[in-house]
Amino acid sequence: MGSLGKDALGEVFTEKRGGRLVQVRRMIVAQSAVAEVVAEATAAMSLSHASIVQPLEVKADGGLVTVVTEAIEARTLRGLLTTLASTGEKLPVSHATWLAIKLLEALEQAQARKVDGRTAPLFHGRLSPEHVLLTSIGEVRLTGWGLDAAARSLVRPVAKTDPAFAYLSPEQVAGSSPGAASDNFSVGAILVEALLGKPLFVEDTFAQTFEAISNRSAPALRDARDNVPKALDEAVAWALDKVADRRASRPEALRTRLEAFQGMLDVGDRIKPYEHPKRLADLMRLRMKAPATATDVTSMEPTRAEAPASRRRPLLWLLRLLFVGLVGAFAYFVWQDWRDLEPKIRARIPPQVATPLGIDQEVVLPVDAGVDAGPADAGLADGGAADAGVADAGALAPLPALLTIESVPPKATVQIDGRTVGVTPLTRFELPAGEHEVVVISKKLHVELSQSVSLVPGESKKLTVKLKRR
Repeated sequence: MGSLGKDALGEVFTEKRGGRLVQVRRMIVAQSAVAEVVAEATAAMSLSHASIVQPLEVKADGGLVTVVTEAIEARTLRGLLTTLASTGEKLPVSHATWLAIKLLEALEQAQARKVDGRTAPLFHGRLSPEHVLLTSIGEVRLTGWGLDAAARSLVRPVAKTDPAFAYLSPEQVAGSSPGAASDNFSVGAILVEALLGKPLFVEDTFAQTFEAISNRSAPALRDARDNVPKALDEAVAWALDKVADRRASRPEALRTRLEAFQGMLDVGDRIKPYEHPKRLADLMRLRMKAPATATDVTSMEPTRAEAPASRRRPLLWLLRLLFVGLVGAFAYFVWQDWRDLEPKIRARIPPQVATPLGIDQEVVLPVDAGVDAGPADAGLADGGAADAGVADAGALAPLPALLTIESVPPKATVQIDGRTVGVTPLTRFELPAGEHEVVVISKKLHVELSQSVSLVPGESKKLTVKLKRR
């Protein structure tokens, strides 16, 4: 059994029955109203329409009423509208009216229900974005049937808020039973929210919401959205009329009015009539990243008592610890290898590159492991051997001379002993002691000057060359 959460009517969870996943709702209602609640939910079991999620089983045990419906993997319209509002987006106008038309088709089917050849209309009475489901292929399903009597007869609400209250008609919040005009009012409130991106009557308290439902007029949609025809404003005002007798009395009447200009809205939003489900599915896939649950009831409060404990958490921490250890070991071995490779890499950099960049190419000669330095007195005792060692060291590593070459103007090519070594200014270029032929060439001035330079070991010499056009 998997817990989904709880709303104002009761607790909801999913479980497998007969190889299929079902949603189970449990509600505690007044003992005197149990028969009415069971009768309403049972009547909804006879509904049959592609856009209706009908109850499968209803039973009562004292004041505890259990309603079982098919569990559908879908998003709620509330979830989609909330996601879009968080990013400042809104449904396209044609999408919103198409959704309203689909809801009205389901209501029309329910109100045309027949029992023993006689019309026995069934009204929803709890229509809200929480009860509008959107499947992964963009189909619209209406759930929550048979819950109106239970909502009016609860012993006490389970959750802190009742999202559906803000979509009830004025006569419903005043205590009357729902009718066809009541469900049309709810469709109008949902349509306005889809178009404006915010609920029309939702306020902080029940009293404030009651006041808004009773007195707040329908907004002028054309002032808030582009591509809204006057006919849509008039249809919304008709659906949201405070007086039930002046309101659209049948869902097919409101649906016919919306369908009259639906094609114009499709053209304005560049949507073909048959593309609405696919476009809606693509919108949910792109904006709502997390996978859909059996019923994506965004408004529900989580039930902590039945939340399953996560068995993957210890394994996740172990994998993280292993990853950090591997990264640390890799960094350590790379650092150790770099300490050994760094002197070799420095020694291989050409002097004309290393000198301008300030790279120190000092080479530390390794100490001969076979020579025992011994105390200072031992070196003095064997003077000849010490002198020979000094002479050998000098022969192996004579001190180089450093030559700095500047030119006016700069950026002249420098060749030393027939080899190009860089451009001026050339700073502290290492050369062996002796005579060297230095040639400075300016391609821009077409000037070439050569000069012999004599260097002694350890000497630092600067050569300045003034280049003039001939």
